[in-house]
Amino acid sequence: MDSSIYTLSRFTLFHFSKDDLVSRGVNGIPSVVPSKQKDVLNSDMKHLVLANEHFKAQSLKSSMDNLNKELERMKHENLLLPLDDHHFDPKFSGVQRELMQLNKVNEELGSIFPLFNEFSCSGNALERVLALEVELAEALQAKKKSTFQFQSSFVKQHSDEEAVFHSFRDINELIKDMLDLKGRYATVETELKEMHDRYSQLSLQFAEVEGERQKLMMTLKNVRASKKSLYLNHSSTSPFLDPS
Repeated sequence: MDSSIYTLSRFTLFHFSKDDLVSRGVNGIPSVVPSKQKDVLNSDMKHLVLANEHFKAQSLKSSMDNLNKELERMKHENLLLPLDDHHFDPKFSGVQRELMQLNKVNEELGSIFPLFNEFSCSGNALERVLALEVELAEALQAKKKSTFQFQSSFVKQHSDEEAVFHSFRDINELIKDMLDLKGRYATVETELKEMHDRYSQLSLQFAEVEGERQKLMMTLKNVRASKKSLYLNHSSTSPFLDPS
């Protein structure tokens, strides 16, 4: 309704200017507008112009009031937030610990598997995703302080906070799987080391047994040689001696 009043006022100002005293009759023959009717038209025009100006003033005032209310609301939210960044939600600070844990796992996997460092030369994918999630968590906290527009591509794809926390849980599960894999590898490595130690011990025992066997063989050989020499001596001195 207000817009129609504004349009009507412009239409009236266009067709009925202050110097326009001519109107059209029924048959298109120009006729002079009476002085009294002209005054009425001028009065209507003034009322329409005043109504239009009043409407614009009210609209501007309403917009300013809304902006002031929004500003006051944001100031109130800022006062409720802690000033110390260390008082953020524990869920966000926990992401930092998970990132440190992931870095530690990457270093240990790199020391165990040399190829791991070659494939992650541009940065581990999990680490990049987790870093983006840290950035997102900080942005979610910062958006309460101002109208901060976060431009991360990860945020554009995951604007839902619940989806972000679900992604946190997925990353945490993957880290646990990596740690379990490392633990299983460490267990196998321990078993192999124990097997090697047992093999080394058996090899040493075998060497000792073999040395004892060689000594017994030499002793037996010497004994047989002595018996044979003794028999030959007896045979030469007693030709009729029974060899048995």
